[in-house]
Amino acid sequence: MVETLPDPSASDPERIKQELMAEAERELARRAAEESRKKSRPPADSDAETVLSGETLRVGGTSVYRVMHPASPVSAMVASALLAALAMVAGSGIGLALGFAPTAEDAYSSVGAMHDSAAGAALRSIHYQGANVLVYLSVVYVMHLIWSGFFRRPGHWIWWRALALCLLVLLFGATGQLLPMDQNAVHGTHIRLGYLAEVPVAGEALRSALLGGDEIGTATVARFYALHAIVLPALGLVLLRRFWRDARQAQASRASLLAHGLVIGLTVLLVLFLGSVSPAPLGLSGDLGEPFEDARPEWYALPLYQLLKWLPAGVMQLLGLVVLPLGAAAFLMVLPWLERVSAEPARLRWPLRLLSVAVLALCVGLGVWPLIEDGRANEGQGAGLFARHDVEHLMEALKRRNDALGHSRHEGLPDDAHRHARDIWQLAQQLREPLRRVPADERAKYPERPILVDYNLQPDGRLDDVRARRWREWVDAMEAGARRLYAANSDADQRKAREEIRKACVNCHDSYDVNDPVNPEPRRVVFVTRTVEVKPEVKPEVKPEALLFFDEAKFKGLKAAEVPGKTSTLMKRMKTCCVELLQHAELLKADKPPTRSIEQAFLDLQACSAPLPVIHDQFKKTFPYPGWKQACDDTDLALRELLKARRGDDFKARILKLGRACDTCHELNEEVDFRFSDLFK
Repeated sequence: MVETLPDPSASDPERIKQELMAEAERELARRAAEESRKKSRPPADSDAETVLSGETLRVGGTSVYRVMHPASPVSAMVASALLAALAMVAGSGIGLALGFAPTAEDAYSSVGAMHDSAAGAALRSIHYQGANVLVYLSVVYVMHLIWSGFFRRPGHWIWWRALALCLLVLLFGATGQLLPMDQNAVHGTHIRLGYLAEVPVAGEALRSALLGGDEIGTATVARFYALHAIVLPALGLVLLRRFWRDARQAQASRASLLAHGLVIGLTVLLVLFLGSVSPAPLGLSGDLGEPFEDARPEWYALPLYQLLKWLPAGVMQLLGLVVLPLGAAAFLMVLPWLERVSAEPARLRWPLRLLSVAVLALCVGLGVWPLIEDGRANEGQGAGLFARHDVEHLMEALKRRNDALGHSRHEGLPDDAHRHARDIWQLAQQLREPLRRVPADERAKYPERPILVDYNLQPDGRLDDVRARRWREWVDAMEAGARRLYAANSDADQRKAREEIRKACVNCHDSYDVNDPVNPEPRRVVFVTRTVEVKPEVKPEVKPEALLFFDEAKFKGLKAAEVPGKTSTLMKRMKTCCVELLQHAELLKADKPPTRSIEQAFLDLQACSAPLPVIHDQFKKTFPYPGWKQACDDTDLALRELLKARRGDDFKARILKLGRACDTCHELNEEVDFRFSDLFK
């Protein structure tokens, strides 16, 4: 007998009712558990609030970032902008490397050649402004990680990669500044290497390793170029591999690919816009022997620059230079170990946010302060980026370049004539710019400061159009001659171009009644065509007083010792050189004999006096700038006259003049108790 099975489609009201009640009870229990879990856990304080469950948040590995990032579209956007800026800087850097010559003699000329071409100037501007944008984005990325709490474990590898990126970007800027080899690059690097030498234990060794010699030269340029173009990019590729992986994982966030493309496009447009508005600068060729008071660090190093200006020399400057940056770096490194992501509210959330905002505001204030000081420096004439040099300053720089090109038509040009030609070219452009009508109140406010247009004013104050037109003609002629000299290949073309420059300068001097000669007339050359009897030369007896104190022949094989980077050591070196010169002249007796020869002592003294004009900031509280500049000028003039001194009373009179210039400075500074006149007591 076959049992009849119940029809499954048949309705069983009682069974259906029981199943619905059981399903409702399960749903109510699930909702109650969800509400209980939400109430028992406080809301997270970071963008990682969706990943607080223990199943998905692990210690170590990249899965942490892969899970945390979906709630952080800002991180994804900043990562895309950083990668776009990195690509522009790297691409333009490769193009610049193809035309760069990493030697002290040719670095400036190679950069100048790129600067003069449209493509090279565009590449330099993109590289320069791309690096600035990269620094800005790196700081924004670190600030966002602090604000969002992504520095906490187990996301510490994200934080450390961001810090490594900031350090790498700063090292790129520090090593790349020297490569153009202009005045700001050479003097700025010289100052930074001097600061580096003051770091305890390893400072002097690092400075010697980077310098590669006694002064900035080809070895220094080659080492900075190797670091900038080989070592740091290799480290950057290792970091970029991890950063690219993080960025790809970040693209799974709520932001769409269109938003990423928009951010990348805006970053590219920003770099191009900044490059067109503010091209990469290139000043006069670098020369440590020529004073350069306008040396300034990069904009992101201005806060540290201003802090060092305020701190007194010695221990306090060492604290600001070494302890403060290293302490801040150590704090940022150990920050992940102070707190980790958990269901508990973060203890350091608001303290770190307030601290980061306060530090950022302090850095901005310290960075703006030197810009305000530079704008008001030199009685309104400006300094640094705001320097507005008067005619006398430009003419002095022009005279030094003309003298370096040689005096005689029959005299060959130096090997670096192209470098001086480019400097004359730039100076001619600066001489043309100030040719404008200056308001009467400005002339009345600064009557002691010559203004170019004052040379072309009529007695009634109107601009003399005839003289102004002639001035432009002379400047155009000088610039044209400098261009021809810069591009000349043969010796004959170089001499012809040099004569064009000289002719323009002479015509200008004659018109304005300037007595300072420009490249004196060449010496006459007499050719003897007949045989003459040569008699033995009888040298007359020369009295000791008629002999020069210094032997010019002995200067050829000598080289000045390395200039100390610390100001106190520099002053002690100058005092020692003066004492030894007095010992050689038998004007002073000491327990120990001099360790230097006469010529070596003078070379060392002259080298130590070269950086004096650029260290006024350390004494500005006790010594006003005009007085300091006058003392430096008097010292330089006394040294040049001392080189021509003869033995006996003439040398004594000239070195006493040098001593008076030193004492003038010491009398205004109460902290200095040494007087040059005390040596003769």
